[in-house]
Amino acid sequence: MRTPKLIASDIDGTMLINWAPRFSPQMLGLVERIVDAGIVFVPATGRQYTNLRRLFSPVADRIPYVCENGALAILDDELVYRATMDDGLAREIIEDMLADPGCEPVVSGMRTVYVRTGAPELVDHLVNVTGYNVTELDDPTHIPEPFMKVSAYCTDGVPREQHWHERFGERCAVKVSGLQWLDLVPNGVDKGVALAALAERLGIAAEDCVAFGDAENDVEMLEWAGCPVTMETSQPSVLPLGRYRTDTVEHAFERILDGPGFDW
Repeated sequence: MRTPKLIASDIDGTMLINWAPRFSPQMLGLVERIVDAGIVFVPATGRQYTNLRRLFSPVADRIPYVCENGALAILDDELVYRATMDDGLAREIIEDMLADPGCEPVVSGMRTVYVRTGAPELVDHLVNVTGYNVTELDDPTHIPEPFMKVSAYCTDGVPREQHWHERFGERCAVKVSGLQWLDLVPNGVDKGVALAALAERLGIAAEDCVAFGDAENDVEMLEWAGCPVTMETSQPSVLPLGRYRTDTVEHAFERILDGPGFDW
């Protein structure tokens, strides 16, 4: 058995499955035990920082965060890493989304997301289902801070995925991050890059890290970690990246804390 110095995990589809809105007491208890054992735990997700602090409220001040699909890394409520997108590119992406009746743009700031005024169903979903901080603007192409990530929320599933890759794929990274979400972030930005910056700050080598993921936006994180673990329900292209596979993250955490652990 090898004890990891850092455990990073995706949230949706990995720690939260079947669209669960929050963690079970069992999961939060396991995260507390991991932190108590001196292992750094890092949620690495497309979600926003303030939402993650609420999700992990029992340990909110004891863990670092990788947010916005790697555009943001925070330790002790201070920036470790932040990537920003060219304003002109971000506005072009938003305008393209606004022209598509199947999409609503969601623009990520550090502590809130910006959406257009007049999208009540989206606001209701973000606030009451996802638990986000939301700011409505008449014109979401002009936000009061640098652009980090621009997402499309698509109620009927991500449409025209190839269109986004063809139009913007050379100028930014385009990734499907869920059944209804498409994320566009600056080139070279991913969870692996943000985790590497965070681990360097903490003095931890990638070889000493375990990472859990299930989807396309987890690939770089899984490739970065010394011991990648994929969910049995992972996307087909992601599943083979795992040195190990697990049915639930709870079982994997129990294996680390009370069982044979993982060897790599």
